[in-house]
Amino acid sequence: STSARHFSKPSKLDCTPLAQPSPHRANTPIQYHIIETMAIVGLIVEANVKQDRTDEFLKLIEADAVGSRNEPGCLRFDVVQSKDDPHVFMLYELYADEDALAHHNEQTCFKDVVVFVGDSGAELVVKKASGKFMTD
Repeated sequence: STSARHFSKPSKLDCTPLAQPSPHRANTPIQYHIIETMAIVGLIVEANVKQDRTDEFLKLIEADAVGSRNEPGCLRFDVVQSKDDPHVFMLYELYADEDALAHHNEQTCFKDVVVFVGDSGAELVVKKASGKFMTD
């Protein structure tokens, strides 16, 4: 089951907000919304792409991101290209549950990226977590 609770920044804990409020909320206290569930699945992927294959990767990851955002159960799919090293990309993916992630893994856009990586186009470091989801 899923439960949600709202709270302001705790006064007894020394904690830093996960993100600064946007400028239009500058005078509003940061509010956190925690969804307590074991279903939500998050992935952070670091992709180190071969220099001569960056353009190819960009096309594939754009198709994967756009396709993923339309999949049932995909809550978020973000891609950031490093300004310090244009061959390094960070992906942040969030799925409603393991079934949604399994569905994503069966899609052609994802499989195209897997083939690219298998063909030595990139090296990936993948971190996965599930559980509490905190957002503002």
